[in-house]
Amino acid sequence: RDPDRLWSRLTGFVHAGYLLGAGSPAGTDTDVSAEGIVQGHAYACLRVAEEEGHRLLQLRNPWGRTEWRGDWSDASHLWTPRLKARLGWRDAD
Repeated sequence: RDPDRLWSRLTGFVHAGYLLGAGSPAGTDTDVSAEGIVQGHAYACLRVAEEEGHRLLQLRNPWGRTEWRGDWSDASHLWTPRLKARLGWRDAD
């Protein structure tokens, strides 16, 4: 439950060349949270990045039918032009 330790492990795994994934709590693929997370699903971790004090994970739902709607979503006010440029952000599904 130490976020710094978890972040250190994640970045270490990336630098070592590991493939990363994440999973959501049990449920059916018709159960979708308000933020767009499909329950009982596996997600591919495409990128781990730290910019301007923000620790960000880029996840992809292999089925691609829903999209994240919380903080750091495509429409989030947290994205600044500078962060978008530094991280190569593009508005795409």
